[in-house]
Amino acid sequence: MARAQPRNRTPGAHRTAALLTPEDFERHLVARAALIAPADVTGLLARSDLVRQRLSGERAVHPVLAQRARVALYLLSDHARGACPQIPYQTVSMLTSALYYYLEPMDVIPDFIPRAGTADDALVLDIAWRLCAAGIQRYVDWKGVTPSDETPHPEAIRMPPPRASARPRLKTRPAKPRAAKTKGRKR
Repeated sequence: MARAQPRNRTPGAHRTAALLTPEDFERHLVARAALIAPADVTGLLARSDLVRQRLSGERAVHPVLAQRARVALYLLSDHARGACPQIPYQTVSMLTSALYYYLEPMDVIPDFIPRAGTADDALVLDIAWRLCAAGIQRYVDWKGVTPSDETPHPEAIRMPPPRASARPRLKTRPAKPRAAKTKGRKR
């Protein structure tokens, strides 16, 4: 009687595949960012105290999430005030979308689950940070700070005063009075 040959199994082959991948989160974030309007940015900034309050508890669990979310809030605030117009709107909309995801308590991993609840929020903000790296770099260069994965003192992001615009302001001249037009031709 022939023995059945054992199947060649790779370690972990018996496990099921992940239901959601980082690419799924990225697609969701990009789709949501495409729907962000300027009023959504100001709506988020109106809730910035809530974001900061939630972030105060994140420093120990997700320090990078807390630091990046704070930088994102400063960037969005400066953008909304018109202080930093060189930031691409893709950066603004992506960070706005990521922060709205952070505020949603019932997302992929509900936020009430201790320590794990904001892991998906950290992933979404990390994806936004990666996709908008050039715009964020322009902002931190303009602001005069260096982003790092270590959590700086939150006030360090606000300390440098906004720089004067690179373009000089145009002076307006008083309008010269125009001569009245005549109906006839001058000879």
